[in-house]
Amino acid sequence: MLFKTVALPRMRFVVLAVIGIFGIPWAPAAPKTAMSAVPAQSANTLYSEASKRFNSKRMHDPFGDHVYRLKRPSQYTPSDWQLRQKFLFPTGHPFPKGLEDPSALKSIEEARQDRELFRGELATLQKGLTLPFYVANYEVLSGQYIGVRELARLSARDGNLKQLDGDYAGALTAYLDAYALGMQMYQGRTLLSGMIGVLCEGIAMAPAERTVAHLTAAQARAAATRLESLMAKRTTLEQVLADELATTQEQLRYYADPRAQEQFWGRIPLVRITNEALIQRYQQVMVQYRTEATQPFQKFRTGSDFSPNPYDPLMILAAQNVPSVIRASTTYTWRTVLARRFLLKLALHAWQKEHYGAFPQNLSELVTQGYLKALPADAFSTSGQDVFRYDPVTGKVWSVGWDGADQHGAGDDPVGTLFGA
Repeated sequence: MLFKTVALPRMRFVVLAVIGIFGIPWAPAAPKTAMSAVPAQSANTLYSEASKRFNSKRMHDPFGDHVYRLKRPSQYTPSDWQLRQKFLFPTGHPFPKGLEDPSALKSIEEARQDRELFRGELATLQKGLTLPFYVANYEVLSGQYIGVRELARLSARDGNLKQLDGDYAGALTAYLDAYALGMQMYQGRTLLSGMIGVLCEGIAMAPAERTVAHLTAAQARAAATRLESLMAKRTTLEQVLADELATTQEQLRYYADPRAQEQFWGRIPLVRITNEALIQRYQQVMVQYRTEATQPFQKFRTGSDFSPNPYDPLMILAAQNVPSVIRASTTYTWRTVLARRFLLKLALHAWQKEHYGAFPQNLSELVTQGYLKALPADAFSTSGQDVFRYDPVTGKVWSVGWDGADQHGAGDDPVGTLFGA
């Protein structure tokens, strides 16, 4: 009987103790502080401001006029209907194949009007490229990246229009500005900023190859020198994933730290414990993919067998962005190959202009003769370090493509054709 009278209070004590430790908020809240300060004189600030100007000025976007994302059809005014008709059935000259507008504007005249509307933003891009881009709080990243994307599109639009006007050197400069913007995004130290960088690369490289045949030897040399210098700043995918891991861990801890949050839930020990467990699971996933990202693309593409434990909810939650890592790897490699092949084409064009129409017997001569500092490798090759395929008679250079099989320039070897670059 004595045991029974003691057991009940003990059980109650244990239950109350558990509730007290895990369910009752404790630890005093402190004033919320910024996780990482971004200087006012930074590319971040410029791109955020540019994003606001794009939103306030732009009268069209790839999906239709902004009016139709804000109003229901019953609210359209007569001018709204006129704008919609203008968007759906534009007047003017269509873009030639290969120089389609990066924002899907329908006519050349419309693109010219858009460029004039945002002349000031082109100056913003030039200034932003001289400033560093910082890691920022996720709450403000979206605005910055929208601005970056639109600036890249604007610069590519400027390049397309300059090509149509016969200013091929100026067009290539505009494309390389968009590419430089992509290289700057790697300073953001997150997977998101890295993928925005890759997006800018694609926007820049898609139409750039059309300029090569119209360049002088000096212009091609200068462009190759600049592009090679920009490519040297490109972060490896492994480092992108490492930065993503470090930044995400920092942000997850920040958002559940009672010393940095005023929210009630942030002071509950169980929340902190759960958050820390999630961080550890996330770390397991990202470390695994970092390791695999050091391998050549072909091995990463076919040999990745890491998957979360289906019976571990925390692992599933932590790994919910794993498919995006695989897509990121593929896209990252596409853009790598596209830029490297374009670099070779610039150097080969300069060589041909200076050698009476002839091409070098092998690509290594581009390095020995000073056209390039180093010979770029085909990242799609089995080892990831093989040289691009090359025909010294025609000067044609190509990758083995996504499948890793050399089809002598056919199939997926052109890369750009396959991936819409």
